[in-house]
Amino acid sequence: MTCPRCQSPAVPDARFCAACGQSLTADSLTQTGGPPMGIDPRWVYPEPEVRRVRKEDPAIAVTVWTLVGVVVLLALLALSMGSRHPFIWITLATVGLFVFLFRQGSREERELRQKKSELVTEGVRCWGQILGVAHAGASTTVNGRSWVSVRITVEAFAAPHPGGVQPHAVGTRVADKVVIVAEVSPLQFGLLVPGHYCAFTLHPRDPSYTALHGFVTAQGLVVARL
Repeated sequence: MTCPRCQSPAVPDARFCAACGQSLTADSLTQTGGPPMGIDPRWVYPEPEVRRVRKEDPAIAVTVWTLVGVVVLLALLALSMGSRHPFIWITLATVGLFVFLFRQGSREERELRQKKSELVTEGVRCWGQILGVAHAGASTTVNGRSWVSVRITVEAFAAPHPGGVQPHAVGTRVADKVVIVAEVSPLQFGLLVPGHYCAFTLHPRDPSYTALHGFVTAQGLVVARL
């Protein structure tokens, strides 16, 4: 049998659902009746906490490129004066490799910034019904706080969009299976119960890129914001 509220598998003869706590006695099932509980448009979306984003300092890039230019100029000056010391060629090769890696990193950062921008402007706000949770790596400690890397598999349904333009009707299935990789606290990890929900933004073209906003019970109660 399955729970009439969250549709989680229930052990035969169980008195309560292990996922949402719904009573599974004959009387309660008769009272519950009707279709299984699903996404309710009245659920309050757990807006993410506002975080300060450090702006990039252009002075760092200017300093780096100035030093590279000086090194290249000195090496070319030494070559023009007839010096053929191996150190000059090693220096030029090192500078060339540094420039290549720097530009490669800059391109990846630009692509990531573009993805973040698209996620904010065009991303689909979703309720994700949790299907499964697994550890995605070892736990880490930052500034005295512990974090657990998790892989959350969810079924995605459209949530209310803050801009007023609703690309999908609230409750419409957007994706059958989405995998979200995130770092959560040990307390938040305990809230990741199959049958419950998480709130997240799905990238319009890259389903692997998401932003997790919080966790919601099967009754629509916000239990954590990220």
